[in-house]
Amino acid sequence: MLVWFLVSSFGPTGATRKTHPLTRSSLSARLIACCPGSGQKVVEKVEQHLLTPFGLRTLAPSDPRYRRSYTGTPSERDGAYHQGTVWQWLLGPFITAYIKVNGGREEAKRQAQAWLSPLESHLTEAGLGHVSEIFEGDAPHRSCGCIARGLERGQDSTRLF
Repeated sequence: MLVWFLVSSFGPTGATRKTHPLTRSSLSARLIACCPGSGQKVVEKVEQHLLTPFGLRTLAPSDPRYRRSYTGTPSERDGAYHQGTVWQWLLGPFITAYIKVNGGREEAKRQAQAWLSPLESHLTEAGLGHVSEIFEGDAPHRSCGCIARGLERGQDSTRLF
């Protein structure tokens, strides 16, 4: 079951495996209920490879297609959008899964709150009271894209507690 969530596509040479955001969305929605042991492993991999102070990367830095910065022409930026850019809204499904696989313990909730702290500070930076659409994949994770966007606002991670 774990492999299904980590496989992104199948081609003539077999499965292409990479850690990417669909893993998180699927995890919080389905995996926890059916495979708690595997869910813990997936959450650990996501934390290890994708978690940043501002959200989750869209692709792990170890992937050769990873783009560390969101720069260049519009076409180059479009190419980077799904190849390492950090999306804040993915924190919601990740934190939900993290708390579930850790049994809802207070320690897990405190850790989740610590992960949200940089976003709270960011509210006074790019767009007052808003979280930027995206951040660059590599530190210092420069904010990019729109200074306020509905998807990010709709996934208000602070309501998880």
